[in-house]
Amino acid sequence: MHIGIDALFRLLPGAGLIHLTRIVSAWRDAIPRTGDRLTIFTTADGATALESLRSPGVTFRVYDWPGRGIGHRFLWEQVRLLRIVAALDDPPDVLFCSGNMAPLWSAVPIVLVLRSVALFCQDMPLTIYRRGIGQMMRLSARQAVQVIGNSAVISTLVTESFGVNSAHVNMIHYGCDQASIPDNAPVSPSPYTFPYLLCISAIRRYKCMSN
Repeated sequence: MHIGIDALFRLLPGAGLIHLTRIVSAWRDAIPRTGDRLTIFTTADGATALESLRSPGVTFRVYDWPGRGIGHRFLWEQVRLLRIVAALDDPPDVLFCSGNMAPLWSAVPIVLVLRSVALFCQDMPLTIYRRGIGQMMRLSARQAVQVIGNSAVISTLVTESFGVNSAHVNMIHYGCDQASIPDNAPVSPSPYTFPYLLCISAIRRYKCMSN
């Protein structure tokens, strides 16, 4: 399978970059077994951030882009990226979009990752700008052949509020669940031998990975 990866607007330092890097790393490491090919559409800065992924079977297509605002992103995803993919002699079989939004008129099937639903939480004030983003997320989810959420909260929102068939929605946690821990793994209520304080930065429904 030829997998295209939209990596132009997901490369700010933080969870978005880490998440994308780990996913693509897993695909890259599986290439000898699967025979898949990866094409990453990104900028020069993005190519630098993803430099560790370079290997046989992984192709970087680097493009200049003037900015990262929402207007620039709309033009990239809804216009230029579609033209770039359509002009390829060997277009990808699927386009992976990890940043909550995706092209709405893509001839290539879309797999969309929803990483945050903050816009749909009651404690988040909705401005005209945020309403527009929220609508783009809804439309992107409905257009995608598969939607991936990182918690049950997101998966439920996609099916109940976005109107996406549950057969097209998957939940994949960022971290580990109990099933991924070996039976013989040491269990300790205190993983460190020294005193420590656990600080939780935010407790919000859309950030709860265990739900």
